[in-house]
This record gives sequence, structure tokens and C-alpha cells, in this order.
Amino acid sequence: MRWCLLDEIHRQAHASDKLVVEYPIAVATNGHRTRAEIFDQLKSQFTQARIVELTSIAQRS
Repeated sequence: MRWCLLDEIHRQAHASDKLVVEYPIAVATNGHRTRAEIFDQLKSQFTQARIVELTSIAQRS
């Protein structure tokens, strides 16, 4: 297995940091079919306003 700096950073990141990375990827690849589980995780870590902001950023990607 090849070592990757991003993999190492992701492994050490806090749960909320991981969501900030994973959510835009999910939106970009799945659009409106983004899994409910990720929304549950977002709601446990962020305010509704922050989730809206993350969604806006993700949709621009």
C-alpha cells in the first residue's frame, strides 16, 4: 500500500474535520442521493447554518 499524506491527515483528523472533507465529496459524486447517515453525522457536529454553508460550498465544486 502506498503512503499518502492526505490519508495520514484524514486518519488523524477529528470527526468534524473528516465530515468537512467527506460531505462535499458525497455531494459532488451523489448529488441528491447523499446518504442520510452523513446528514445525521453533520447534525451531531454542526449547526444548521454551518450545514447550509457546507452544502453551498460543496455544490460549487
